[in-house]
Amino acid sequence: MRFNIDEHLDKHNKQLLSEVRNKMSVKFEIFNKPYFENYSINDNVIIYINPKVFNNSSVAHELLHAWFRGLGLHGSNMIYLSAREKPKFSVVFDKKLCDHIGNCMEHYKIYPKFLEMGYASKDFLSSKGMQCDINSIRKLCIQRNGIYSVKHLNNYIGFLISIYADHLPNDYSRHLALIQGIEPKLFDIVSEFWQAWKEVDIENPDPITRTDFDAIHSFIMNVEDWIEDKSIY
Repeated sequence: MRFNIDEHLDKHNKQLLSEVRNKMSVKFEIFNKPYFENYSINDNVIIYINPKVFNNSSVAHELLHAWFRGLGLHGSNMIYLSAREKPKFSVVFDKKLCDHIGNCMEHYKIYPKFLEMGYASKDFLSSKGMQCDINSIRKLCIQRNGIYSVKHLNNYIGFLISIYADHLPNDYSRHLALIQGIEPKLFDIVSEFWQAWKEVDIENPDPITRTDFDAIHSFIMNVEDWIEDKSIY
């Protein structure tokens, strides 16, 4: 199918695309899935689109991910690479969890720009409900007889990050109370990390005064301290 992307981009996306292309190569490719996605490596980005469900808000979402990566910030890949050096850390922070954390980190920071471009809040993500099901939290069994579960620790961290990253004003008070009660110290570590990430000025061009490295480094150190004396299976 031939599809000229330039004929379908609105002025906001054309402007953003031009900005992103000042820093990296951007290509559009067609696929048949009912959503859009992007893939990036080094300074090359491919945005996959489906012409049958084309809309500019979805393109903007994927372009904003590319825009964010062009800022040169430290992200979840720093967590993943650090975890590779530490066996106990790496079994919890696997690639899937690190990618999830990174996606949430990016979503939180690109959402305001998405709105500035004139798109509606409801169009930011395809999922419209709560980002975490309370019954899934109730099923968490972090540890039994002092032995911690890799799977449930992974889910615990993923659930909490999902809640914090939600751009919609959902009421998660019950969810957070349950999660906190399961493992209070880990709850504090993740919460402190997210608060630090919220305060990062992503458009500060000075990597010395910008606090992205500090936020992620402190998170890694705190998790390492917490996990050091834990038995994990």
